[in-house]
Amino acid sequence: MLEPKDYGHQALFNAATRELMTKCTFSHGGKAYDEKYPEGIPTSISVTLKGGKKIESGFVLFPSGHSRNTSSNLKDILNYKNNLLGRLALSESDLKEKLAVLNSIETASNKDLQQIYECKINVRKYSVDEEKYVE
Repeated sequence: MLEPKDYGHQALFNAATRELMTKCTFSHGGKAYDEKYPEGIPTSISVTLKGGKKIESGFVLFPSGHSRNTSSNLKDILNYKNNLLGRLALSESDLKEKLAVLNSIETASNKDLQQIYECKINVRKYSVDEEKYVE
């Protein structure tokens, strides 16, 4: 899963990343894709290997992470994402506390729900795309 620093200047202008970008092309899927949005996020991918062999996904309407996807473990995806992004702004103890409430939101008390996003955000001196950024 990508995180904010993966969109920073250093990551996007990395020589290996740039080389991969030259090998990618994007094309509009056409009417069949347009008609299925916003029901889902219609997409497909085709990878051509050096020897010419193609690997294709076929039409995907609900990719991993989409709420209507039934083949991925959405709970694990959300837990990973919440931890990945939460650690950028919260102390370990605050993150643990907030995730405990989020992971049991169905049974959370009114007080827990009212305070679910009240927390001390650790503001960093440098942006993730600046050289002096330290995790």
